[in-house]
Amino acid sequence: MSFDIDTYIRTQGLTGGPIITGKVDEPIPSLEPFTDEEGKVTLGGKIGYLLAYAVAAGALGYWFLM
Repeated sequence: MSFDIDTYIRTQGLTGGPIITGKVDEPIPSLEPFTDEEGKVTLGGKIGYLLAYAVAAGALGYWFLM
């Protein structure tokens, strides 16, 4: 990610301060489960996804019920 100098220069005189943004130079990779050499999902990948979804569901349940 690089600093967007054009936006900074155009907005540096604002009373609230300049707008500082960044440019994403490289594409953001998609999230995929870990696979082995044959392309099959590994046991660790399955366990990791299960834990991630359990934590996400728990957090959402906590926020909605509290």
